[in-house]
Amino acid sequence: MAAGLSTFAKPSIRKTFGTSAKGLPARVTVRTILGGTLSKATGGKFANGAITAAFSQLLNEERQMAKENNYLKGVTRKDIENGIIYERDEASVLVQNDVPGGEIPVVGDKQIAHTLDVSASLRKQVQIISGERGPSHPMYRAGSPHAVNGAIDVKISGLNSEQVANTLYSSGHFSRVASYTDGRISAHADYRPSDHGRYQGRKPNQKWIKVHK
Repeated sequence: MAAGLSTFAKPSIRKTFGTSAKGLPARVTVRTILGGTLSKATGGKFANGAITAAFSQLLNEERQMAKENNYLKGVTRKDIENGIIYERDEASVLVQNDVPGGEIPVVGDKQIAHTLDVSASLRKQVQIISGERGPSHPMYRAGSPHAVNGAIDVKISGLNSEQVANTLYSSGHFSRVASYTDGRISAHADYRPSDHGRYQGRKPNQKWIKVHK
């Protein structure tokens, strides 16, 4: 249980220490301490929780980050006020909250690489307005694709939600894509291992409706 709870800290650990090899010792140390502390707090042994969390970080998260680091070969990064711009050749992705002054979204390298592919196909900049949401995020929800499936919300200038969703879905990179019917012009995309397809939703308390497999 403690090791499971410690996984919710992954977005914060990534954001604080980055995803490069240089940050590996710090990421493993923090995850180890957190796993041990949570284990002790829930009636277990500190050592058991710490070891489990450390192995999880090394064998799962660090391997994934090493793989993701290859996604951004040839990509340049430019930090701007309240955002980050990634560019590869003529493709451009802006990572920036669409709420003025909002926190910069936490986004993995795979998502950046895949949205750069979308940008290249359109010859337009793609904006990622939301990414991973850990427990400290005001919109955090346990089990949400933004917490466990690398979900992003995307806007593309000049396109409505339906058009953005169709573009993301046709790229073939994302397992599940949804357009919104509540007036938003963004679309949702994630890597959920099940329920693949193109969806439409969501108004409050409304389930997504699958419109294409």
